[in-house]
Amino acid sequence: SVTYGGQAMTKIVDRGYFVSYNAYTAAFILNEAGIAAATSNVFVVTWGTAPSATAAFSSVFLSGVNQSSLVGNTGTGASTTTTAVTTPLSTNDGDMAFVAGTCGNTGTYSTINGFTEAIELAPSSADGVCGYLSSAGGSVTPGVSHTSVNRQSVIGFVVQHAQPPPPLAEF
Repeated sequence: SVTYGGQAMTKIVDRGYFVSYNAYTAAFILNEAGIAAATSNVFVVTWGTAPSATAAFSSVFLSGVNQSSLVGNTGTGASTTTTAVTTPLSTNDGDMAFVAGTCGNTGTYSTINGFTEAIELAPSSADGVCGYLSSAGGSVTPGVSHTSVNRQSVIGFVVQHAQPPPPLAEF
């Protein structure tokens, strides 16, 4: 579980790939009311089973998110080859799709399928990557590529755009 400023975050999606060693990737979200109620800017992660190596984390704050329906489609994947992709995700115009991957080896990560790499994390003996894609609608397939794979897990999810209110009519 994860908290931000004492506020419980909701798990969006996670994927573990456990072959000899572990690769685990997860995403959590907090709505605007939860962010406003936070008493600090501290993230706290509580593990059911503590990782055997140093874990890595990243975060992002977004605006224009649909507060009544934060997340759309989600998908996961795993691989022992260079690339790993999720199932295709449907999006609407203005949505933002995210991808995150974890590899059990060090090397170089990149995002694929049109996703922009935002950050690469390099804890000891592993790698992680996060990326995004602004969508005009349609199907997207979150994916990652690593130069030295033994096993990797990947997640993808869509954060739904808040539709602007209709323009006021003047009479």
